[in-house]
Amino acid sequence: MTDETLVTSKTEQAISRFRQYFTGGDFQPGAQLPSEAELIERFGISRTTVRRALDKLREQHVIETEHGKGSFVIDAKAAHTLTVTPDPWDRLLATGEPHVSRNRASALIADLFDIKEGSPIFIREQDATYRETGAPVLTTRTVAVMPIMHIEPEPDPVGDRAELIAALGTHCAPLATRIRFRYIARPPAETAADLQLEPGTAILEFRHLTYGADGQLLMVETERTAADMAEWEAGI
Repeated sequence: MTDETLVTSKTEQAISRFRQYFTGGDFQPGAQLPSEAELIERFGISRTTVRRALDKLREQHVIETEHGKGSFVIDAKAAHTLTVTPDPWDRLLATGEPHVSRNRASALIADLFDIKEGSPIFIREQDATYRETGAPVLTTRTVAVMPIMHIEPEPDPVGDRAELIAALGTHCAPLATRIRFRYIARPPAETAADLQLEPGTAILEFRHLTYGADGQLLMVETERTAADMAEWEAGI
């Protein structure tokens, strides 16, 4: 690890710890933050790292600094950093019971899975929250029947995720995961209501796509959450 990488890593860790501290409920919007010296003592990090982290949080409009007065919280709402991970449920907690159904692939879904339009698909929808912040998330798992028909015994596409991944891994290994995301400025009213958002509130949509060894798409898992409740971090 180079010196520059080490400095960047320390700064990113400090940003994450400060953000959680500043937005975790102890500080309300407009509240004054501890001094640099107090942050150094509390978190056991260097003055340089503290200053780099605070500069970044100012750029992100989490805090603001008034000359001669100090730094203050702008937005006390906790944000969740979404990191690249093969299993989205590493970060999520299910709330309530899932809703499962068998449907027919639309033209869009058929093109995505490279199957015929109208082919059978399984859908599992479940409400969830982020472990760290409690922010609501809508999750959807979509599995096409055709790509998994040859697997014996046939896995339950809407059942336990770990068991499904194990079955796919045994018969379609090595599995590969890709993640796509998009910003939706005006989501459907129903989606906003399910996320307890005001109509017209922007959301982020993340899609985890699981492929088999032959490049065949096997499963799509989608997360939808309020755009101001999450940050995207491109890393492992």
